[in-house]
Amino acid sequence: MSERVVQKAVIQYLAVAYPKVEYRTDKDGVFIKGNWGAKKEGKQGKKGFPDLLIKTPSGDYRGMVLELKDKGVTIWKKDGTLRKDDHLRDQLDWIHWFRELGCCADFAIGFEDAKAKIDNYFKQSK
Repeated sequence: MSERVVQKAVIQYLAVAYPKVEYRTDKDGVFIKGNWGAKKEGKQGKKGFPDLLIKTPSGDYRGMVLELKDKGVTIWKKDGTLRKDDHLRDQLDWIHWFRELGCCADFAIGFEDAKAKIDNYFKQSK
């Protein structure tokens, strides 16, 4: 399963499980709009923008951002540090930036991991 297949499965899941949720996907690595402040912060066009942005708040979070990876992809080394990879570093920078804005943001490895993280995110609003 490729990242695009994972993304398609996640979008289909959102449509069925959370039909009223607002979200956007990043197909070309440069999408960012609205009041997230990327233009002001000089981030617009920066590589590594996350694959999925859920704009619907939940609990204390303003939104959710997931960088989707294919099942089996390794992000972290055994010692807990990020693998040496410039693209992963760019993606992690975005994740940290969205966290600073008050979003739930993380990597998701495969569909099941993404589904679990989305479900846990929306459990906070109940």
